[in-house]
Amino acid sequence: MCELCPTDLGDIAEEHHREVEEDGFSIVHVTGDGAGYPVTYTVGLSRQDGQRDLLVCGAPVALSYLLVDRLARRVLEGERFAAGDQLDDLGRVLVRFEPVSHPESAVVLQAMYAEDGPPLPLLQVVWQDDYGRWPWEELDAGVDLVQA
Repeated sequence: MCELCPTDLGDIAEEHHREVEEDGFSIVHVTGDGAGYPVTYTVGLSRQDGQRDLLVCGAPVALSYLLVDRLARRVLEGERFAAGDQLDDLGRVLVRFEPVSHPESAVVLQAMYAEDGPPLPLLQVVWQDDYGRWPWEELDAGVDLVQA
């Protein structure tokens, strides 16, 4: 069983495997708990030549699904994203791709594709706030940026 859910991880992985076979990718959403932010990530994009799966952290579920779905469809059309790439055509914010420091947290992805090797790397989709700041930039006192 998955540590966070009552369902067997193998059953979850099999469901996502079917979606990957049908659609080319699947989307996993983990709601987070009191200590963590929600996380949404793709499964299956790493099967596309030269692409890593994508992860969004700290965004509302509808926004994170929309964002990774749009980006995943672009990957299936042949576009590739790498660490350091930036996009300005996803709405009113600039997004950037950064390596995920703990890829093992994408449990379903790792269960499906990492086998006994090291965790598969992912790219985090990071966005600027309404003031044009990245999460790693110093924030003014009293400003809370919900992106981890």
